[in-house]
Amino acid sequence: MSTSRWRALSVSLIVVGVVACLIESLLGRSRAPGAALSGLYTLVMLLTLGSMILSLVRMRPWARPAWVALTVVLSLSFAGVSYRQFVLGGVRSIDLSSPTPVDALYAAIYGVTLISLVYMIRRVKRRAEPMWFLDAAITFVGVAAVGSQIILVTMYARNGADWAFWLQTFYLLVNAGLIALAIRLWLATSRVANRGLRIGLAALVIFVLNDVVSTAMIINRVETGVRDGIYIGINLLAIAMIAASICDPTSVNAPAATPHESRLSTLRTVVPTVLVVVLVGVIVVSWPGLPTSGWVVRTASAATLTLLLAARSAALVGAYRQTLRREEVLRVSGVAINHAESDEEIDQQFARGLARLLPEDRPTFSWRPAASVPAPDPGARPAPSALAPDPGAAPEGDVPVPVPVGNVEYLAVERAGEETLTVALSTPLMLDPLDWTAVESLADVAAAARLREHLRAERESAAEIARASMLMAGSQDMVVLLDPDGRIKMAAGAVGLLTSHSADHWHRRGLDELFADSAIVESLVRQSSPGRARVQAEIVGREVKVEVTVERSADGEVSVALHDVTERVRLADELEYSASHDALTGLPNRANLAALLADAELSWRQRGERFGVAFIDIDDFKMVNDSLGHPFGDQLLIGLGERFAMAAGQRGTVVRLGGDEFAVVMRPTDPEDAMTVAQSLLDSLRTPVVVEGVEIVVRASCGVAVVDVEQSTGDLLLQAADLALYDARERGKGGIALYQAELKEVAVRRLAEATAVTEAARSQQFRFDFQPVIDVPRNHVVAVEALMRWDAGGAYATPDAFIPVAESLGELTRIMTTLLPSALAQVAAMREVQADLKVAFNMHAAAMVDADFEGWLAQAVADAGLPNSAIIIEVSERSLMPAQASGHLTRLRDAGMAVWIDDFGTGWSNLSYLERLPVTGVKLARELVFDREGNAKRDLVRAVVSLSDAMGFTVVAEGVETTAQGQSLTELGVDLVQGYLLARPMPRDELVSWLGQRVS
Repeated sequence: MSTSRWRALSVSLIVVGVVACLIESLLGRSRAPGAALSGLYTLVMLLTLGSMILSLVRMRPWARPAWVALTVVLSLSFAGVSYRQFVLGGVRSIDLSSPTPVDALYAAIYGVTLISLVYMIRRVKRRAEPMWFLDAAITFVGVAAVGSQIILVTMYARNGADWAFWLQTFYLLVNAGLIALAIRLWLATSRVANRGLRIGLAALVIFVLNDVVSTAMIINRVETGVRDGIYIGINLLAIAMIAASICDPTSVNAPAATPHESRLSTLRTVVPTVLVVVLVGVIVVSWPGLPTSGWVVRTASAATLTLLLAARSAALVGAYRQTLRREEVLRVSGVAINHAESDEEIDQQFARGLARLLPEDRPTFSWRPAASVPAPDPGARPAPSALAPDPGAAPEGDVPVPVPVGNVEYLAVERAGEETLTVALSTPLMLDPLDWTAVESLADVAAAARLREHLRAERESAAEIARASMLMAGSQDMVVLLDPDGRIKMAAGAVGLLTSHSADHWHRRGLDELFADSAIVESLVRQSSPGRARVQAEIVGREVKVEVTVERSADGEVSVALHDVTERVRLADELEYSASHDALTGLPNRANLAALLADAELSWRQRGERFGVAFIDIDDFKMVNDSLGHPFGDQLLIGLGERFAMAAGQRGTVVRLGGDEFAVVMRPTDPEDAMTVAQSLLDSLRTPVVVEGVEIVVRASCGVAVVDVEQSTGDLLLQAADLALYDARERGKGGIALYQAELKEVAVRRLAEATAVTEAARSQQFRFDFQPVIDVPRNHVVAVEALMRWDAGGAYATPDAFIPVAESLGELTRIMTTLLPSALAQVAAMREVQADLKVAFNMHAAAMVDADFEGWLAQAVADAGLPNSAIIIEVSERSLMPAQASGHLTRLRDAGMAVWIDDFGTGWSNLSYLERLPVTGVKLARELVFDREGNAKRDLVRAVVSLSDAMGFTVVAEGVETTAQGQSLTELGVDLVQGYLLARPMPRDELVSWLGQRVS
């Protein structure tokens, strides 16, 4: 609903109230009102109450809780009047011998109304005047005095019920208090800005006076029909006016945002005095013939009113004395300001004058260029500045916007020729017209004095400006001087170089034409205190960044120096980008991740926005680097970063942590959303990545964690995601795992395992067992495979359990170099039993990329007295051959050592590697040779054997456990077999004995 419609609704409610009042007053003459009048009463009440509720929901008026309370009060009043009129037949408490629930209801209603008005007065953020209290007090005593005469004295003389007398006494005092508070609040509001509030206060006064008069009519036996019709009609008018006041758009304006009325107003000075004199005169004239109860009340009322009138007269005298003191302060301060010799002294004297004029307000002030503020109308009442918009103006839109309550600025302007100065005065209390006039006069004097100082300083600095212009002619910097209006009066130095315009072009132009972002520069220029400040800006229409130095001299001269920092800013931006982004992929790096997590954590703590982290690690990425080289791996990482960023989209920010590790910060999110995003990241790898024409199938493992009470910081969440990643790897590569609390225990156990493996390596707890490789047709042991064992490892005694741990810790190479000499010596002893026996060692990638690998292996073989032909080097197909190790293995092969691919068929199975690498044999993995039921995969085995024969490779089948499997392999042409069917792994002594039995 627009503002005009709210105003139309307000006027309509008043019209409805007037019509209802006339109808009820003229036609409501019966003791029991008819259905038509009852329906009219109910319709008007429901219409007004509905309008009030709608206004409270949509308008949100000033002091809204008080208006809500009044709405509730009127609703209860409607219920009480309806009950009394239509159930009790219009009989009130005065006519009854005992109280009714309506009396208790009305006592509560009056109390809530009184509290609501007190709340409104407490919300008035303005300097309280003594005469406000005196005016309210005079009103209270006057209403109480009149009411006691026309109600209480008569009731007391008739010896009515005590409870009715004291209840009416309570009603009278509350009614007098309501009118007094309404007068007090009325005096603190503006006629224009708070029209709605004033209508409501007038309605409240009408309502209260109607109650007093109606009660008096009951006591004086006025005809019931006449009395009830007038009473209900005026009630309807008052309630409709209150509803209209809430619907009025000006009801949203707080009284603190409008100027005071003059405390020396003629009406406020004369009218209360006349009223008091008349009231006292009436009391004195009517003194004779009164009963004792009457003259006691009138004597007390007359005495109280006389004292209040005397106090008000004293307040008026004090106000006039303050006016005289104000004039003396203006005279003394004006002389001091005119004798000041600098802007600082002028401001000091001006501040002292303000402090003496407004000792309670604690005002502050600042000088501004007049171009930034419109000059006020000299004949108009001073209006607040943009900090507190003019409350009299109706805002556009459906709901009026409340005016903010706080410090208010007043503007005073002084002009001298082309020069203009503006002072902005800020004070927490509103100024009445007398205070404002005095402040404006003092500001005019100060502004005129400052202008005189500026003109003198300009004349003195003219010669210096000319000299500065000559010096700046050959400079690479640019300097401009500003006039008091903030416009350029001179430009010198590298003007053409920085702006592509001549110096004359900039004369009388504003800073907004020079700087693309001039607001910050202009804010420095507006500072009144001398000093120097720097800021960066950009020249309009050019990609030139400059360091702007704004300097204000002691005499107020403002200069702006421009230094070209375009290259410096570019380098700084590049450095900042490099510090926060990965140099290879362009993604945010680990340092940037800390900032992202901190920002997400702040949102989580302040607004409850959950976030999550996905930790991604590329499976077997080292294989790519080792096999194809690091440049190839770098290109693969770039492609992976692009895929992850595209898959995350707006749901997360992808970060490269280093190596083959990535992280994604997802916000806001919950566990289900986080797992969905993580799955989309891994799904993006389903299509092979093409690098330099080579298709690479990439798999990755992912751990996910979402913030909660336990993982309440970014660091803890990242650790949780890392634990979830390890859990995903243990379940199988290429999977996703969501962090669970029990993963902490897994991490602790993993740490214990790593510690145990490290200690075992250093204390040499590992040894070798040997498993034979047998040529079945010849029933001859061709070689033995050295298998590492850890007797004290418990559940980790087997190689499949402890070797991955040792390899991840970098301890596997240490273990191999330590055990190799003794193992070779043991093989030498075995060869005494079987001279042609060979030994096969499993070499892992970390050992083969060691620069000394070839040297220490050849030396160990020579020290054991073994020929190179007795050595077989087995390399797992899962890691292929490290590119760095290819040369080592080629030379060792050429020296007579054999190179076998172990577990062939379980890794990448890229046959092109078999042709390029120095391979002499393959060991077929059990998964390649046999199905789940243990039956041989004949076609596949036959194809591999044919290919191996064509390439000259030795073929060994491992994992043979049954006689049927051995016969199948023999039929397929696989002669060399290894497995539990023929022999289990044995220690050296047991193997020597076993070999001896076979030889014998």
